[in-house]
Amino acid sequence: MKRSNRNGYATILTIVTIGILSILILGILNLHFLNHKIIRSNESSIKAYYLGESGAALLKNEVDNTFELFFDEYVVMLESEETITESAIGENNLHQKNEQSFKNFVMGKNEVRGLERVQQEEDVFDRYTDPHGWRLEVVYDENEIRLYATGHYRKARKRIVSIISYPNVTMVGEGDEKHHYQYVPSEILIYYQGYEGDFID
Repeated sequence: MKRSNRNGYATILTIVTIGILSILILGILNLHFLNHKIIRSNESSIKAYYLGESGAALLKNEVDNTFELFFDEYVVMLESEETITESAIGENNLHQKNEQSFKNFVMGKNEVRGLERVQQEEDVFDRYTDPHGWRLEVVYDENEIRLYATGHYRKARKRIVSIISYPNVTMVGEGDEKHHYQYVPSEILIYYQGYEGDFID
């Protein structure tokens, strides 16, 4: 009888021990998978953000390079117009007129207007093996240019909003020195991580 009780206690103890060990093992496995999921999610977010930043930088370069294509043509036009002279309208007004006129001159070009579209591209980086890409958009406002870039990696999405000035042309040279014209690329005015409502569809 006593042996039977001992066997019963041993069986119960074994079952309880196995149960506790099972719970501990399941808990450890659950923590492991949760930690792996968090690491994977963070990795995706970082890569999506990098894609967004890269897309925004690409858009800015495209804007600057496209505007610069027409710099020489614009300078030739300026130098051929006898009415646009420093003696006629003053140095400060000439600077302002050059900037405004260059914007108006360039905005009539198809190459510049062609940037104002949505660009969707997948698998842009060879070193990224998982599904990824970006969505890029340029929007021309009256006094600024808005750049929208959304990078996505796996299920993560990060949007970068960059507001830049219009590239312009400035006059260089003071006093008796003969002035010449210089192309001035755009400047970043505002830069932040945006949200769904920031995109123009």
